[in-house]
Amino acid sequence: MECENAEKLSFPDNHFDYVVIHAAVHHASSPHRVLTEMYRVSKKGILAFESRDSIVMRLMEKFHLTQVYEHAAVYFNNCNSGGVNNTEIPNFVYRWTEREIEKTIQSYSPYYRHRILYSYGTAFPCTPSLKRTHGSRVYS
Repeated sequence: MECENAEKLSFPDNHFDYVVIHAAVHHASSPHRVLTEMYRVSKKGILAFESRDSIVMRLMEKFHLTQVYEHAAVYFNNCNSGGVNNTEIPNFVYRWTEREIEKTIQSYSPYYRHRILYSYGTAFPCTPSLKRTHGSRVYS
């Protein structure tokens, strides 16, 4: 299996009907570039699962109920990878607002009026301390 740099994909424009990504955009050093690259190589659309910035998330960060830097991803990869650009350095968890997504896409492709749909859900991050506290059970 070949790996691609999500910030500079080797595929031509409009190569795929859809591009799907799950909880990975925030691992890049330039998450906005990843989003625009996904847009560039898709014909019909993008499906992205990512963390959303909100007052609730900011409160959770303040009270240490969620990660600001994603130590767990590095921890669960034997401290060798899983961080920013898949290195051993824990990445900042970049959380998006709806407006930021819209501005990024509209700035990249101002010729169209884009239809962006949002769906919301909850997933609780697994941290090394949760794993130690609850054995091998993984929360996601």
